[in-house]
Amino acid sequence: DMEDYGKNLQHFMSDSPWSSCKVFHKIQDEISFYPELKNGMLTLDVSGDKRSGKHSAGNARQHIGRLGKVDTGQVGVALGYYQSHIWAMVDAELYLPEAWFDQEHEKIRKRWHVPEERTFATKLQLGLEMIRRAKANGLPFEVVGCDTLYGRDARFRAEIDSQSILYM
Repeated sequence: DMEDYGKNLQHFMSDSPWSSCKVFHKIQDEISFYPELKNGMLTLDVSGDKRSGKHSAGNARQHIGRLGKVDTGQVGVALGYYQSHIWAMVDAELYLPEAWFDQEHEKIRKRWHVPEERTFATKLQLGLEMIRRAKANGLPFEVVGCDTLYGRDARFRAEIDSQSILYM
């Protein structure tokens, strides 16, 4: 059933020994290989899901966009690539609220395999880092599209502009 599938998928994503960065880098390499996929658009967005309890990484009271309100849940920042009729997720990071970096959360960070070097980063900082990685990896995008969470932040727009990236 779908509930078991969700638990199995979370277990796979949480406890697998492979690096998500390497998987996303490989996806970006595959896109770059095909000439017909060049000159695409990066799409940057957040996605959240309601979660009850304290047993999910990054779970906290925070704004869950698809619910349109503050509730307890997880939020991820995702970078997609679109060209013609092809869309692929090319990077993603789980947003960890600042409270997750206090001593009280140390044990649960280890349980959920949060890398020790991970520090607090805003959703905008996570998004910028993913765009930088895509550019450094040679992903052949022409433009970045994102919603007003990013667009209304002057520092975000200035950083995108400083890298000569077109923003929409």
